[in-house]
Amino acid sequence: MNELDMIKSNSTKSILQELFNNKVTTRAEISRSVGLNKSTISSIYENLKQLNLVEELGEGEASNLGGRKPTKIRINANYGFTVSFDISFHNLHYMANLLNGEIVAQGKVSIYGDETAKILKIIDDKINHFLATVKTDRGLLGICFSVHGGY
Repeated sequence: MNELDMIKSNSTKSILQELFNNKVTTRAEISRSVGLNKSTISSIYENLKQLNLVEELGEGEASNLGGRKPTKIRINANYGFTVSFDISFHNLHYMANLLNGEIVAQGKVSIYGDETAKILKIIDDKINHFLATVKTDRGLLGICFSVHGGY
């Protein structure tokens, strides 16, 4: 990856982080928040829009100085989903989230004293359940595991 690609990648990550953290925003607000030029924001935004990662919600209010009304934007929650597992000594906690962070499902299963193979089967069953029931444009985007250690 050359330097220019790395800068663009970091800028894209910053824009996506702003969209995720603010739920609904505008390109001008993102520009102010991350300190990037409006044309850079617009260029990256157009790429995200082509990928269907963002969606437009209509016009916002113009500033008191006049000018064009900004377009409200947000992450396309229906783009895909993630599944997270937290494995502790007594329980397996799980959660499925849409791309915008919205919780689709969460719960826990007691795993106290269970063999590793049984725990892996529970994880596999949960993943397959979410694959069958959570309908998004791109499906499952990632799986996260956290495992508690040391007692």
